[in-house]
Amino acid sequence: MKIWIEDRTAYIDTPYHPEFVQRIKRTPAKWDPDKKVWEIDARMVDIAQRIMEDVYGYDGVSPLKNVSVRVSLPNELSKERKPVTLFGRIVATAFGRDSGATIGDGVVFEQGGAESGGSTKHWRTIIRGGSVIRIYQKNAVKPLPLGMGI
Repeated sequence: MKIWIEDRTAYIDTPYHPEFVQRIKRTPAKWDPDKKVWEIDARMVDIAQRIMEDVYGYDGVSPLKNVSVRVSLPNELSKERKPVTLFGRIVATAFGRDSGATIGDGVVFEQGGAESGGSTKHWRTIIRGGSVIRIYQKNAVKPLPLGMGI
C-alpha cells in the first residue's frame, strides 16, 4: 500500500477492502482501472490517509507498524454479504451462499476454516468456531515473531 503525488493528483494503491471503497467514494476520488489505483486531489491526501489508517491500520506513508498475530476464535464469526475482517485485514470472503470462502492474502488457518452459508439472499462469510488463524505482517519476507494472541 502506498500513496504518491504527481502534479496535483495523489495516487492511492491499496488492496481491495469494501469499507475502504465505500469511504473513499465519499470523497471526489476516481478509480483508474488501467493503473488500478484511486486518484484524488493532492490537497485531500490527509483524508485518504485517515481512511487507510482506519481500514488497514497503515496510512500508506509512515513506517510500517504492523505485526503478525495469532487469533483463536472459540465461537463462530460471520458477516452477512461481506468479508470477515480482523485488524483491518480480510480473513475470508464469500461471494454467495454456495461459493465457499476465499482466504485473505497473508492469512493461514492453523485449525478450523472458513466457509459460506446462509440463504441465497442473505448469504454469509463464516469463520468456524474453534479456528486458529495467523495473520502475517504485510510485506514480510520471512515469518516474524508473533505480536499477540487473542
